[in-house]
Amino acid sequence: MKIIKIFVLQFINLTCIISQNVYIPPAFNFSGTKVSWNKRVAEISNSLDGEIIYDKDQLYQRLSHVIFNNKIYYLLDNTGFKEQIGSTLACYDLTTGDSLWQKNFNTWNYNAGYNYNWDFRIQNPYLELFGEASIQEGSGSFPKGYVSRRVIDELGNDIELYTNKDFHDRVSFQQSIPPIYLEGQDFAFFYRSGISKDSNYNYAIWPYIWNENLQSRILPEYAVKFYEPTSYDPVLRGPVAINSLKYYYFVQFYNYTLKEYTPYMWHTNGSGKFFDLTNVSSILGGINKQDPIQGYQKSGNLIRLKTFTRLKDYKQGNPGYIYLDSNGKLVKDQRAMVFDGKHVGHIVTNDFDLLKEKLHVIRFVEENNIYFYLEDSLGNFKKTGELINQGDSKFAFIPLFVKSSPRNDIVLSFYVALDSIFAGQNFVLGGWAYICKINAEDLKIKTQTIHLEQLQTQIRPNPCNQEIFIDINEYLTKGYLNVYDINHKVYTSTILKDKNTYQLNTLDFPCGVYFIEIYDELRNKYCVEKFIKL
Repeated sequence: MKIIKIFVLQFINLTCIISQNVYIPPAFNFSGTKVSWNKRVAEISNSLDGEIIYDKDQLYQRLSHVIFNNKIYYLLDNTGFKEQIGSTLACYDLTTGDSLWQKNFNTWNYNAGYNYNWDFRIQNPYLELFGEASIQEGSGSFPKGYVSRRVIDELGNDIELYTNKDFHDRVSFQQSIPPIYLEGQDFAFFYRSGISKDSNYNYAIWPYIWNENLQSRILPEYAVKFYEPTSYDPVLRGPVAINSLKYYYFVQFYNYTLKEYTPYMWHTNGSGKFFDLTNVSSILGGINKQDPIQGYQKSGNLIRLKTFTRLKDYKQGNPGYIYLDSNGKLVKDQRAMVFDGKHVGHIVTNDFDLLKEKLHVIRFVEENNIYFYLEDSLGNFKKTGELINQGDSKFAFIPLFVKSSPRNDIVLSFYVALDSIFAGQNFVLGGWAYICKINAEDLKIKTQTIHLEQLQTQIRPNPCNQEIFIDINEYLTKGYLNVYDINHKVYTSTILKDKNTYQLNTLDFPCGVYFIEIYDELRNKYCVEKFIKL
């Protein structure tokens, strides 16, 4: 017992010593390509309560930032010991980088629970945070986490907050994150993984559907079952939405004896029924079936999976991409990417759909600089920029998410940590969150030249009685169309599908003023039109 106490005291003393250095964050100090602006988000809460935790400045970005209405919304979580809750949403002006507001969504003070956000999206005209909220239900009791949904306006004010306190509707970590938001269906569709009760199988992926009140119902007839008796730790990836009726999922098992991965893929429809369950080890697992899949995106009409190929046992691996078509067939293999003779250590990618180009943001193995490579439609690469680290070399600026604005300017976020262990990240010292903007011209990217007057739609007749026709020009043939009233109640939503005219029945609309908003595929808003229902 004395030995344990001594060890605990030594750990506390060591942690306190380490924490003295945590309050000096690394500087964003790069030469090379001009950066329009950069920011570091620090949590605004002062409730430390004397606990041994990370510095308040150390936050982690789990989800990509959102660009909407010339603003950037940047969602971060506190990463302290005992999973202190503390999701912080910061809002910046896209053009100037000015901080517009910052809000902490703590349910309780530090050391009282946890809060995870699995999805963060535009639910026009609001923002929506979806995840797990911590609730303390009795004096001295440990807080319990329940599924929650928070809807806020562009100023961070709460519009709606709902938490389902039914314990059976909780979601474990072995699930699809985020769930699918089904067009015209129930609120969300998701999977949980678990043990199969069928003697012929030992693993199952169980499908659920949530309604808008976060009440789930299982779809046992659609369960995806596997027989992998010597494999462990199934990891579920997805969904990748090909369209509103087709969503791809991937699950990966690991065999510790053979040291190889067994990946499967399948797709579902909008009702959760699955099709074409296929073992794709020969495609996704690499030559030795040792390449894990660690990320997924939609890239144009393709599915892009990030895979890691081993370099050495102590290295984080050499990442690259595998591209599949809408039928799950291999289209392009960019596994273990190498640029200018150097192995890639970290990579994030943004697609410019209109330009048919991709921007790769890269940190090479054993380097702490950041490089930018443009890939054209033919697969040719060209270096277009670099950020040469002039700061303390022991801190690794790791590119985490990259996204382009409607003008094609780049917003890039970093996770910063001590570059001393596996994957360039350190558990004790790390988690400073940075975000920066680089203008398209400074990365030799063509700017978006479509003017607002080209994007206007025509509504006829206006005022209307029973129906209206919405004429959309060629620039807006893909995206989303929403109709809402002056109280922001959404009356209808439509996916744009390569048509120039849409008919909308307004017979059941109450008389009044309505607005039509149109977005591209990335939810960037292009125009707003008003019409009157008589």
